[in-house]
Amino acid sequence: MDPVFDEIVRLQEEGEVGALSTIISSKGSLPMSGRAKMLVKADGTFVGTVGGGCLEADVWAASQEVIEQGVPKVSSFTLTEEEAGESGLICGGRVSVFTEPVLPSVMNDIYRELLRISHEEGKVVLATIVKPDRTRWGDHRKVLMQESGRLIGSFGGGKVESQVVDACHQALEDNLPRSFSLELSEEEVERLDLPRQIEVFIEPFFSQPVMYLLGGGHVSKFISRVAHLAGFKVVVIDDRPMFANPERFPDAAQTIVDDFVKVFDQLTVNDRSYLVVVTRGHQWDGPILEQIYQRGLQPRYLGMIGSKAKKKVMWRQLKEKGLSQEFLDSVHSPMGLSIGADSPGEIAVSVVAECILARRGPHKRLNF
Repeated sequence: MDPVFDEIVRLQEEGEVGALSTIISSKGSLPMSGRAKMLVKADGTFVGTVGGGCLEADVWAASQEVIEQGVPKVSSFTLTEEEAGESGLICGGRVSVFTEPVLPSVMNDIYRELLRISHEEGKVVLATIVKPDRTRWGDHRKVLMQESGRLIGSFGGGKVESQVVDACHQALEDNLPRSFSLELSEEEVERLDLPRQIEVFIEPFFSQPVMYLLGGGHVSKFISRVAHLAGFKVVVIDDRPMFANPERFPDAAQTIVDDFVKVFDQLTVNDRSYLVVVTRGHQWDGPILEQIYQRGLQPRYLGMIGSKAKKKVMWRQLKEKGLSQEFLDSVHSPMGLSIGADSPGEIAVSVVAECILARRGPHKRLNF
């Protein structure tokens, strides 16, 4: 998502305009995640995507209208084989897309914070008044809530803002976007210059998930490449400089040369972290797992490369050292989805696919 916010901030700084489209509701089978976004610039070029095909062409056309008129618009589309026609898009489903103006002097602080979160650690929730559309666009249409509860922007306080804040807190917990309707008081109608009924779209934004690759061997090179393509921020760790360096891992955001155990003093491991243990032997793997357990770390995913025979021996040794069965059961080993992977490239695909599965599913916290 950061290329979209990168470009929005650039447009605002240079005094240019654009139109940002967001999928706000969907039903049925759609070509992309409901969180897809596309920014169309005044010259017709665009960044991001809402799914391609006829949908993207129609959204692009709606964006041109929004750029010209300076007011938001909600567009509804039915994606069936019949209506896709000659475009060849055969996804079945209905989708609503909210397209809003991006203006130089409107909501700059909110977009800068979204850009910051996309590159750094943290999470925020964005609330946008999407209906009524085709009305005056201004700073009162968006509120951003940080993880601390601090608000950037305002709906003017009062009951409406209180209800929105409650919904934002819920989105922080379940990481799910949602839309809901609100009824404004007479005072709020006058102050916000909006009708009595409005619809608010809530969407959480999390920092880029971090994959810590513990080990810089041959398989790690392929995992780093695939993970980068899948949207992970990759950090490669090895105790040998020749195996952890930017030249060897050009797709990695960072390479660290350090002891596999001591390095945890400088790592931030949380429920948006993916720990992939691919060292050169079980004499390093065991101490890594011990560190994770002793520190009570709760990564989103913890996987270790190796055979079932290796796992059996190591698990017995680790249990003798006091590691709980619940913790050991949480370790994906042998890691990767069972797709018959054999080559390093295939293994990388299976491992990253398993990380994606963990990323999209519910997170289970351990008790140890």
